[in-house]
Amino acid sequence: MRRLRYSTFLLFTLLFINNLSAQLQEAETATFGDRLSIGMLADKPIELNPFQVDTPLQGEIIQLIFGYGLAKRPDKYANPPDLIARYFPEPSRKKPTVWRMMLDRNINFHNGINLRNADVIFTFELIRKYGGHILNRPLATENIKSVSGRGDLEIIFELYKPDPDFGQKISSIPIISKSYYQEALQDGYEVFQIKKPLGMGPFVFDFRTENKLVLKYHPHYYTGRPFLDQVTIHFFNDEQALMDALVNGEVDYIELPDRHNTTRLHELLGKKLTVFTIPRPERKLFTLLFNVNTPPLSDPVVRQAISRAINRKSIIDKFMSGIGKSAATLIPSTNHYYERSIFDKDRYSPKEALQLLKKAGWELNRQTKVLEKNGRPLSFSVYFRRNSDLEINIARAIKIDLSEIHIDVQPAPVEGRDKDRFLNRSAYQSMIYAYSYDEQYLYQAFHEFFFQVLGASQSQPNYRNRYLSRLFRLARNKSSYHTSIYQRFQSFVHKENPALFLFFDERILIGVNSRFRQVRTTFRRGNRLYYRLNPIENWYVPKGIQK
Repeated sequence: MRRLRYSTFLLFTLLFINNLSAQLQEAETATFGDRLSIGMLADKPIELNPFQVDTPLQGEIIQLIFGYGLAKRPDKYANPPDLIARYFPEPSRKKPTVWRMMLDRNINFHNGINLRNADVIFTFELIRKYGGHILNRPLATENIKSVSGRGDLEIIFELYKPDPDFGQKISSIPIISKSYYQEALQDGYEVFQIKKPLGMGPFVFDFRTENKLVLKYHPHYYTGRPFLDQVTIHFFNDEQALMDALVNGEVDYIELPDRHNTTRLHELLGKKLTVFTIPRPERKLFTLLFNVNTPPLSDPVVRQAISRAINRKSIIDKFMSGIGKSAATLIPSTNHYYERSIFDKDRYSPKEALQLLKKAGWELNRQTKVLEKNGRPLSFSVYFRRNSDLEINIARAIKIDLSEIHIDVQPAPVEGRDKDRFLNRSAYQSMIYAYSYDEQYLYQAFHEFFFQVLGASQSQPNYRNRYLSRLFRLARNKSSYHTSIYQRFQSFVHKENPALFLFFDERILIGVNSRFRQVRTTFRRGNRLYYRLNPIENWYVPKGIQK
């Protein structure tokens, strides 16, 4: 406990020191030049399709190249620029379905062609034809009756039904060039694999290899030329290799995976590394998934006992203190739809877990010290990401907790890129799995988690529930069913335990080489001040310390 307190104190002390040093650096003059190397964990090749965004990291790269969209929803970056010079008055009583806005006239694509309303019309025509998503958020266009323009810059959206949130729904959708991508209407999204990416973002695609993506600055970017000459993104599928690259100076910026590595890296790099936290804009949830079709985890009593015997609070206190928050279901306890009456009864109780197992016929083998039933030991494997300190520690904690009730857990390291393949084929017994979603699109998050993560619609189905499947079908076109889905999902999943919800990872730990300035800014939420990243086009390195 004393070591834990020291580690936590050290982490937040170094955060405070870095905050103070950053404030002292703000007086320096911004300067053009230098290059930024970003290190990212990527389990599969990053597709540069702005309308099929599967991960937060992919979304960040898309923004660097294609830009932020007509408007920008808040995320890890503060104050990104809009494409809109001004909005006309909100839909009036006479025309509640009409939205009008005027584009900024000084925006250029990377090839020098000016942005016009024809590009906006083309973009939404393409999305209406082929669909799209950003994480679990669908690029919904079913309520758009038409998109038209006046002159070169005015855009007019006409809706079928009034929607006061329409302006937010079209935000963060990149606008692409009609003249450059016009064949996409015929060929679909394959065009993004064939043609060199072209957008209006602060950086221009230069080239890519299997493990690297190189971008150069956009000289005519509409808010001013980025200070940095180049951004190189290095992709790693191994967490330790990513850490080593930061220590060796091969990358300048990474998202640190956990508190322990943050403290260790700061001890190694000292003042060379600036460390701070920012709120995570998406929900990131760590779970322990169960294959409910293979013994012993096919037994609901076993899954229920495991849920009672794993000490979530201890895992958070040891490995995610100040960053993680306990999870009981897909949504946090602060969410309006959280079924408090169900989860407030839950408690950590190894004694009760063991009683459940013994009542179900599991008996202790005195020689192996493992529970058995009909000659079969109560033993299963846990897949976790190889070389991930956090997942290694979670797997170890699970093994220790379950050994107290005589369950044998066999930690099994796997490559991160293999997890989705195992998930799709239901080729695992249990697996530590992190799921990210946009909480503003809650129905889509529940749908995706049920069908894709729990595996109701995978090529080899895992957990299935006829009632929930039917309810999701009914809710496809009736939002009035959504509340019922949230309630029933929580009730069924709590009762049947196809997954154990461990914790929410609520904050991003940032590590960046200290030569970079203007990396972050502050914003206010209620009575509290938080840090958030400045858009990368605003980062710079003082002349005297440029490489």
